[in-house]
Amino acid sequence: MIFTTAHAKHLAYTAFLVLLVAAFALRMEWLVGLYIGVALCVVLRNAHMLRMANNVERGVMLLLLCTLTLMLPLSTMRSWTAPMHYGVSLLSMGAAFVLSRDIDALLAACKYSLLTALAALFAALLVTGLSDFPLENLIPDSSSNGITSYLIVLQATYSALKFLRHRQASLITASLTLFICIIGYGRGSILASAAIVAINLLSYGSWQPNLRGLRSIALGLGAVFLVSIYFADNIVDFIEANTKIGSGLIDEPRQRILTDYMNKIDWASALTGADYEGTSIESDFNGNPHNSFVRAHHIFGALYLLSLAAFPLALLRRRLPLPVKAFAGSMLLIMLFRSATEPVLFPTIFDFYFFAFFFALSGKFLPHPLRNRIASS
Repeated sequence: MIFTTAHAKHLAYTAFLVLLVAAFALRMEWLVGLYIGVALCVVLRNAHMLRMANNVERGVMLLLLCTLTLMLPLSTMRSWTAPMHYGVSLLSMGAAFVLSRDIDALLAACKYSLLTALAALFAALLVTGLSDFPLENLIPDSSSNGITSYLIVLQATYSALKFLRHRQASLITASLTLFICIIGYGRGSILASAAIVAINLLSYGSWQPNLRGLRSIALGLGAVFLVSIYFADNIVDFIEANTKIGSGLIDEPRQRILTDYMNKIDWASALTGADYEGTSIESDFNGNPHNSFVRAHHIFGALYLLSLAAFPLALLRRRLPLPVKAFAGSMLLIMLFRSATEPVLFPTIFDFYFFAFFFALSGKFLPHPLRNRIASS
């Protein structure tokens, strides 16, 4: 195979995202430092691309920059890590903007980085087996909830970009993601991954130009329904024994975290962010709020959250076909739903995926409707 410039670019983008995922998941300081160094080089070398930004993109980027800069002195007084979070947020936004200028290369990178993550997890499961919560101790200092949350972010981004560009579903990777989430014992990740599968399935059926695909879907769903009825007792026993869904949808520890933090907020800390002193976040969870929005407010306050909300809200004025807006919006909501129970975003290096959503849909890239089919991924 002869590698063209496009192939080389796809490979470079993929290497960048694989490094990003590895750095975030493994939490090794040298790996995080390597990613930050590479991302900084990418942004600085392509800083001229900022001239390609449209008015909406410039507006939201400037809003985030001004908000972070305004809040930085107050945040630094409370935590010495605030300047690091400041840099990470802007760097994630800059890297997402640069890579989104080539939507095909970004889509290919999202696909192959997701496949790399899935392959690594399945390889590990072949060694550990599927019993006794196999993901819980797979990565040091990262629970099974963390691993499945990262996977949800990867899958949601890939599904949204694939539908944006090609009007294609990503049922195979979404199904593999659902399987990983089920054996990962989680509750939020199972619900999120099941929603991703359902939305992909619905989009595939709605765009299928002939009855063959719809017939296959109907037969598949019928088979699943019959199997579910026949093995209903076994399925219920498995869910109760191996997932948290059996204990209900309310997560009491996370509910307590949110209640404790809300009780710390007064009129001043609502703007600047509250501390964790005297809360269960400090006493029981080692400073981990298990919520991206609590973490974001704690570090940079309400103005930071409002500036982040401007990114998806700005897309409401973007002239895109309604199916694209609905599909991408659903994937973004799923990502944010999962972020509400795990600190995967705001501000972390994984913010790249949140910003990539916006820049991919806000750029001058018209979707190319093709014949809908279930691709190999």
